[in-house]
Amino acid sequence: MPLPPELDRNVRNSFSVLIDSGHEMLQGLSEETEFMLSHAIIGEVTALRMKTESLARVILGNTQRGLRVQESIEAVPGGFAGIRELVGILEALQHDYVNGFNLGIEEEILANVSRDYLSQAEALLGEGIAGDNDYVPAAVLCGAVLENRLRNYCEKRDPPLATKRNGESKTLGALIQELDKVKAFDKQTRKLLRAWADIRNAAAHGRFDDFTREQFELMLMGENGFLANHL
Repeated sequence: MPLPPELDRNVRNSFSVLIDSGHEMLQGLSEETEFMLSHAIIGEVTALRMKTESLARVILGNTQRGLRVQESIEAVPGGFAGIRELVGILEALQHDYVNGFNLGIEEEILANVSRDYLSQAEALLGEGIAGDNDYVPAAVLCGAVLENRLRNYCEKRDPPLATKRNGESKTLGALIQELDKVKAFDKQTRKLLRAWADIRNAAAHGRFDDFTREQFELMLMGENGFLANHL
């Protein structure tokens, strides 16, 4: 999922500004003269550290790598050595971002989109007419969100799992089969995924008597938890 152009520009600009700022602070300094740093420069170093932390958090979110980078930034010493380390961290993050190695932002956007659609599913559920298959549109939408997130998860695994067959995108059930093969989730979770796929397929193909409103409500609640905890 490509980033919105304005957000991408802001991220790239932040890297350039912070890296240039770090290089400017390093000019004329050395490990031997760092004890002569003025309070103003020390304040600038602190500001550079905090801005680097903020940018890393935006780029990587709360992923495992993001948490490791945050720890590295917090451990950076003060003075000349600290400036040099912060510049190095920024340049490494910039390289990864420009080359598409950082997924934190994309994952966060995808998660937000999923939450929005699931909220819409909840709204559809509340707006329907009880006893008139009012839950069917919500079930279709809920299943589509699950399929989208599982496809993305399969593609991001190492090694990635196949999400297409003969050039066509695999269905929700086929994606779950791929995940079953590698036991990506525990047995109970895999069982739930298959049950949710059955509900989605029944809703999408007009087999409305194959599931009840109560079963879908459990699916909606369970899917919210599954996406938050696993994807």
